[in-house]
Amino acid sequence: MFGWERLSKGQHLAVTWLVAFGSNLSALWILVANGFMQDPVGATFDPVTMRMQLTSFQKLIFSPDVQSKFVHTSIAGYVTAAVFVTGVSAFYLLRERHVPLAKRSLRMAALFGVLATIGVITL
Repeated sequence: MFGWERLSKGQHLAVTWLVAFGSNLSALWILVANGFMQDPVGATFDPVTMRMQLTSFQKLIFSPDVQSKFVHTSIAGYVTAAVFVTGVSAFYLLRERHVPLAKRSLRMAALFGVLATIGVITL
C-alpha cells in the first residue's frame, strides 16, 4: 500500500508473509495464555509458593483446547478479511473504478468467505 516505490514486488511479498506469520504466532501465544488461565494443562500447584508451576511446556502448547481455539480464531480472522475485501470490491464496483480487478476480487473473497464461514461453524 505504502512504499511501492521503495520496495520491490519480492520484498513486498516477503513483508506480507512475515506479517502474516507474526500475526498468527501472536494469536497462538495469546490463545495459549488464555487456555492456560482457563485450564492449566501441564502445570501443578505448589502450596509452598502459592503458585502454579509449569511442568510440561509441550502439554501446554499442544493441548487440544489451544489447538481447537487457534484453528477457530484463525479461520474467523479469514472470514473478517474476506468480508473486508468483499466490501472494498463492492465499493469499487459501485464507483465503477478498477472494475476487472473488483469483479475478480469480489468473486474470490465471496467464495473464500463462504468456505471460511463453513469452517468456523464446523470446527
